[in-house]
Amino acid sequence: ANGSLVAVSRSGEVSVLDPHGRERERYKLPYGATINVKDAAEVKAGQTVANWDPHNHPIVSEVAGFVRFIDFVDGITVIEKTDELTGLASREITDPKRRGSQAKDLRPLVRIIDGKGNDLTIPGTDLPAQYLLPPRSIVNLQDGAPVGVGDVVAKIPQEASKTRDITGGLPRVADLFEARKPKDPAILAERSGIVSFGKDTKGKQRLIIKDTDGSEHEELIPKYRQIIVFEGEHVTRGETVVDGEPSPQDILRL
Repeated sequence: ANGSLVAVSRSGEVSVLDPHGRERERYKLPYGATINVKDAAEVKAGQTVANWDPHNHPIVSEVAGFVRFIDFVDGITVIEKTDELTGLASREITDPKRRGSQAKDLRPLVRIIDGKGNDLTIPGTDLPAQYLLPPRSIVNLQDGAPVGVGDVVAKIPQEASKTRDITGGLPRVADLFEARKPKDPAILAERSGIVSFGKDTKGKQRLIIKDTDGSEHEELIPKYRQIIVFEGEHVTRGETVVDGEPSPQDILRL
C-alpha cells in the first residue's frame, strides 16, 4: 500500500540489532501494521519503525483488484452512515440477530475480482480472495473500487479496555494466579494451517484450519463471537482466532 510494507501475519516481529549483530530490541507487529523501515535498514533511537490504529482492527486485501460486495442489502445486512464532519459515506454490517428470518442465510463479504469480473485467489492457495465481515465492521470503499495489496477493505472497531487503574487490574491478577477460565475466552488455533469457513449450523459458524499434510481441524463458534481471522489466512498454533480474554489453561496447553 503506497509502497509501504503491511503486516498480514499475526505472529510478525521486528528486531533491532547492534553493529555486532546482537539483538537489542524486539517488537510484535499486529495484523495490519504499516512498517516504515526496510529489512536491514539502519534506524536511530526514537525512530518510528511501525504504526497502527489501536482503536480498529483492519481487514487487509492480499491481492490487487476491484471490490465486489456480496450480500450487501441496505437496511438489512448493512446500514449506510454519513460522517457529519467529512461528509463521507460508510457502511456498517448489522447484527445477524436483528436481521429477521428472510436474511438468516446472508453472509456479507467483500470479494476481490479482476478487471474482467473474475474472482481472484489468495497467492499460494486456491481460495478466493474474499473477506467475511463480522457485525459492526465498517466499509469505507464503494462497490467496484480499485484496491492494492495491503489496502484496508474494512475495519472492526475494538472495544476500549475496561481496566483503567490498578484497582481494576487486581481481579485480573487474581484470575491468573487461580487460573480461572474467563466467561467468553479467546479461542486459539489448535494447529498451524490455512483458515477456511464451512457450512454454518443454526447458531454457530464453522471455522476450519487445514495443515500442510491436508488434515483439518474444525471449530464451531457461536455467531455472537467475533472471529478475527479471514479465509485464506495462515495461522500458527496458539494464535488467537476468536476475540476474547485468553484462558491461562489454553495458553499453557498450546
